[in-house]
Amino acid sequence: MYAPYRLISVIRSEAKLLNTSADFVGFGSVYHVCDGCCVTVVNALRSAGDSIECDESSALDVYNRINTEIYFEGNYHSLSGRYDSDAFGFVMVDREPLDVKKNTHSVRYAEFHDDPIYSKSGNGFSYCHTAIPIPEQPIDILLELDLVPMDVSHYVNRDGYLHLWVWVEDLSSQLWGGNIQLSSSGCADIDCLLWVTTSYLTHTEWNEVWLSLADAKKRGNFNPTAANFFRVATIHNPQRNHGHVYFSDICLCTAKSDNIRKPIDF
Repeated sequence: MYAPYRLISVIRSEAKLLNTSADFVGFGSVYHVCDGCCVTVVNALRSAGDSIECDESSALDVYNRINTEIYFEGNYHSLSGRYDSDAFGFVMVDREPLDVKKNTHSVRYAEFHDDPIYSKSGNGFSYCHTAIPIPEQPIDILLELDLVPMDVSHYVNRDGYLHLWVWVEDLSSQLWGGNIQLSSSGCADIDCLLWVTTSYLTHTEWNEVWLSLADAKKRGNFNPTAANFFRVATIHNPQRNHGHVYFSDICLCTAKSDNIRKPIDF
């Protein structure tokens, strides 16, 4: 269904849902579950909008959550409050962290943070967004990094991805969407790979984001042998604030997605 308020609402019932999808969901969600339900969803596709609303009295399990913009979202289990980001999905074969210039001006709109609670993959650090939104700007810039020129041509293929982890304090208090850029011009919007997303985060706390380099939009003449700039931005909304946001394990990688098609006991 295109542009529903909610795709499926389950109230005081049991349900098993197979192969369901929605695009451009309004202020509701794809799946709305309340009042003592027991619901299992397998193969849940969405392109935009919120994925899940589930109250504390209900049990909701969602397997093979696919987002057409970031490809894979972790399985969801309401009673444990858990997202299984590694149960199905991509297996990382190799990784090359972004090589950030070592000077005081190479990181903007965020601060270097070494609390292991907000870091992933053992690198021990993250970038904490600190900037106050500027009301007249159409976007809020969350992070900019000046990079030592990197040759990323090895990753510009079907199995090449830009990967990052994003920790958010409260997803409901924010409006997520906007763009992520990797540029060879030393600045935004010029000679870059661009991912324009309506919603690249799905839940509070940790979100794993995979962005295909082969499927990125291209602006200008991006030079894959000299990538030197990275930006994350989101849509500006004066009624909301971003709270605490951390970015960790930002890297280029090769990954396989064979596990996403594992059979599920339904």
